[in-house]
Amino acid sequence: MRKYIWLANALFGLVLCFGIMIIWLTFISPNDGRAPTIDMTTHQNLRVLAVALNHYHDDFGCYPPTWVSDENRRPLYSWRVLLLPYLDNKLVYEQFHLDEPWDSPHNKKLSKTYFPMFQNRRNKLGSATTNYVAIVGGIGPWRGSESVSKSDFASMPASTIWLAEQNVKQINWAEPRDLNMTKMPLRINDRSGDGISGISDGGANVLLIDGKVIFLTDEMSEKQLANMLGVELDK
Repeated sequence: MRKYIWLANALFGLVLCFGIMIIWLTFISPNDGRAPTIDMTTHQNLRVLAVALNHYHDDFGCYPPTWVSDENRRPLYSWRVLLLPYLDNKLVYEQFHLDEPWDSPHNKKLSKTYFPMFQNRRNKLGSATTNYVAIVGGIGPWRGSESVSKSDFASMPASTIWLAEQNVKQINWAEPRDLNMTKMPLRINDRSGDGISGISDGGANVLLIDGKVIFLTDEMSEKQLANMLGVELDK
C-alpha cells in the first residue's frame, strides 16, 4: 500500500513541476530578444480570421475588400467590420451604419468595442486597436475597394501573405488603415515600425492564403519577404 502511495505522490510532484515550468515559460520567463517568441494567441486568432474570411466568401462569392468606400471613393471602414457577423458579433455589425465612416458620431461609439480576436494577448496599443492587418497593393489578396475571389488566389503562390501581425501602429479595428505594400520596409520588425512586426525582436506571425499561419524571423531577407508579398525588387 505504501508503495502505491509513494508512486502517486511522485507522479503528483512530477505533474506539479511540469505545470510550474509551463507557466514560467509562458508568462514569467523573460525574453532577451535573442530567441523568437511565438505568440500562440496571435496564431489562433489568425486561424479564426481565416475561417471568417472563407465564410464571407461562401456567402458573397468573393473576399471582403480592404475597405468600403463611399461614392467619392473615400474609405469608410475596414474589412474587419465586414467580418463581424462571422466572428459571433452580428449584433455590433447590425448597429453599425454602413453608409457612414468608422469614426462618425454614431459609429465611433461602436468602434470603441473591444474584440479579442483582433488583438494578441500583449497588446499595449489600446483596447479598440488591432494587431492584425492586410497588406494592400499590387496583385496580392488585398486591393483597396476591389474584392478578390478564390479564382484570383489560384494565380498566386500558396506562400503569399494574406494577413500579418503589427504591434507598433495604433490602428482601430474599424479604421480603413492597414499596411501599404509600396511604402512598407521589406524587413520583419524594422525599426521604423511601418512594416510587419511581432511582439518580440524574434519575428512575427503571418497568415498565408492557403490558410497556414507561420512565423517569419527577423533574419528573413528582403528578397524572401518580397516574394511572399508579390513585390519585384529593383535590380
